[in-house]
Amino acid sequence: MKKTTEAQRKPTLKDLAEQAGVSVGTASNAMAGRGGPSAETVTHVVEVARKIGYVTNAAARSRHSRRTRLVACLVPEITNRFYGVIVRAAEHVLRDAG
Repeated sequence: MKKTTEAQRKPTLKDLAEQAGVSVGTASNAMAGRGGPSAETVTHVVEVARKIGYVTNAAARSRHSRRTRLVACLVPEITNRFYGVIVRAAEHVLRDAG
């Protein structure tokens, strides 16, 4: 089994908090847009997150919120271009709606 080096692994929320000089809870609230941290702190945490390449873990967020933000689309024939157009249109509408 290959060991993951520090340079290879993705930054965690703990890494973000340490780099930003805030608690893990403050970093979490800042990244989730929840109240608590000041606007200045949120800006600082988001900037550090961008700098270190931190990306919110969607799976972890969905466990907490109980919302996956996934949509299933069933089509009778995946190779039929007609259905591809419909799925792409649905994807754009859903993305625009957040």
